[in-house]
Amino acid sequence: MLSANVNMYVAATQRSKMGTVHNIGGRRGVRSKRVAFTKDELRQVLNVYSRRVSTGEWRDYAIGHYDGRAVFAVFRHTSDRALYAIEKVGTDRHGGKAGQFVLLYGAERLKMSSRLADVLAVLTKRPRLVASN
Repeated sequence: MLSANVNMYVAATQRSKMGTVHNIGGRRGVRSKRVAFTKDELRQVLNVYSRRVSTGEWRDYAIGHYDGRAVFAVFRHTSDRALYAIEKVGTDRHGGKAGQFVLLYGAERLKMSSRLADVLAVLTKRPRLVASN
């Protein structure tokens, strides 16, 4: 409704010879490329995060929204670089399709999948003891 009023205002201003026409509508109605985690996706990520915090492995996290991607970064210490980063990709950024999840360890891509559960499975796997004979 607002954009219709803005268009009528601009049209009326153009008809009157009062001065320069300024479009005050801006970019309203234009979809941005902002990508965000859904509530369910955040619940899944925070479940894994909370288990690792309780064991003392992880200490802090950060969520960032960038052009075409959302990032959940995990830190071992607050002043360190991110240990792991889970990206929700909205554009063709890592050679995959839009809507993919990517698990990064520094600059190394550990897993890429269209399902968040597959990416989080890499973080929930525990190392096994191997008997040496």
